[in-house]
Amino acid sequence: MKLQKIVQAVSKDTRALYPFQYYTACEESIFCFVYSSHSVNAKAYFHYDNQKRLLAKTILGDVIIDTKKINVFDEIENKTIIENQDFKDLFFEMHLASSCEQNRWYDKNVLAKINSMYPKPPIIIGGCGRSGTTLLLSILGAHPSIQAINDETYAFYPYPFRLSLLSFALDQKISKQKTRWCEKTPKNVRAFGDILKLFDSNVRLLHIVRDPRDVVTSVHPNHPAKFWVPIERWVEDVQVGLNHKNQTLIVRYEDLVLDTEKTIRIICDYIGETFEKKMLNIQKYSSVKQNAAWGKEKVKSIHHNSIKKWEKPEYKVIIDHLMENEKAVQLMRELGYI
Repeated sequence: MKLQKIVQAVSKDTRALYPFQYYTACEESIFCFVYSSHSVNAKAYFHYDNQKRLLAKTILGDVIIDTKKINVFDEIENKTIIENQDFKDLFFEMHLASSCEQNRWYDKNVLAKINSMYPKPPIIIGGCGRSGTTLLLSILGAHPSIQAINDETYAFYPYPFRLSLLSFALDQKISKQKTRWCEKTPKNVRAFGDILKLFDSNVRLLHIVRDPRDVVTSVHPNHPAKFWVPIERWVEDVQVGLNHKNQTLIVRYEDLVLDTEKTIRIICDYIGETFEKKMLNIQKYSSVKQNAAWGKEKVKSIHHNSIKKWEKPEYKVIIDHLMENEKAVQLMRELGYI
């Protein structure tokens, strides 16, 4: 097969890519090598961070390509035919190419390194955005045995796996006192099944849910006039998470806030850790004090003010719209919200 062209996409700024809520870094790049012959076609995708470290790769096509023999930056310097593409479009294309499990490559050496760093099973948090994933991470980050990763790594979703991002984050947080790590990216909820396979079920998954009436009326911290989570996103994220309810612990945000100690004790039993009083005082003891997704927004202390805010008259229209969604109502019943 002959290399026909290279398609490249370079992120020019930091922004969220929808529908993934993946936050790009400036100068992050993706390259797609396009091969063809008279009978077969193939593509090889390479995703690099802004330091030119390989994050992920994917192969799509009728034949196997030995990507180890491809030196991406040498090929570019050799002025192979190059086409530019929008970063979001090529990112989405790479995700689709990786949606088939046989195309989902990951570096097994990186996985082995991650597994060797801490002796106990990792804890991975997922759930629809604005449901309390950061609060839950902050609580676990106050436990003396748990290394909480501040940043959302997007290591597992969107596809393919970007385990190097997880490895980079853990390299910065090595502590002899910690026996396991904990990571939260809300979209982890979309990859619970894949995460279970990746870690051979030797992992603890926490699925946090929240009354959708408070979720869909939660405004974007950086854009106070804009609602952040569409109804459809809440339905899809919650449903895909519940598909693995026998292999996850479902944590209701309301229980975490209104009956904090009891709920944390249940979580500790599930993950196999002893309850620590420090977990009730995240402002003082947690290693996670800022919401990585919102820049400098500080993690708020545990309080009741965030519950039933949807009852305000100004939210009536969106709440009526939510209650017209049959699937949303069904999930609300299943979760005990109505």
